[in-house]
Amino acid sequence: MILLGHRTAVTEVERRHRRTNRRTYVVEVLLIFAVSLAVEFALDRLGVAGLWVDLLLASLLLFLVARAFAGRTHDLGRTDYWTIIPLLIFAGGWLTSFFWADAPLAIEIASHLAWSVALVSVAFVKGNEGENRFGAAPEDAIELKVITNVG
Repeated sequence: MILLGHRTAVTEVERRHRRTNRRTYVVEVLLIFAVSLAVEFALDRLGVAGLWVDLLLASLLLFLVARAFAGRTHDLGRTDYWTIIPLLIFAGGWLTSFFWADAPLAIEIASHLAWSVALVSVAFVKGNEGENRFGAAPEDAIELKVITNVG
């Protein structure tokens, strides 16, 4: 199990919302995409494919990325509603490629590029210093702990 951004929640607000600093956000998103690519590759090698498998993987990827994006927007002092922007871009790109099988390559590239820009844009904005309505500021450093069960 990998834990990122080890913090303890102090107030009720911090238990409900989490703030994610830039470094932790980038590591989370990269890990999510690396694991999703590995799972997709493994399922393809096993011969497990189909609409429902793709829909399940896309939904899981979308949930994890939206969770990371929401944590980052909380650090910027924004609400969860800002998470709707990358969700709509992702859904539009996925539905376009699904329902328009002969779509030009430029349309597919544009949808992936738009989603990437939406996800990366919050990594370049500095978060609020100190406390905001979502709790205390996260620590500056990323704590990456690998916990294994031995024995």
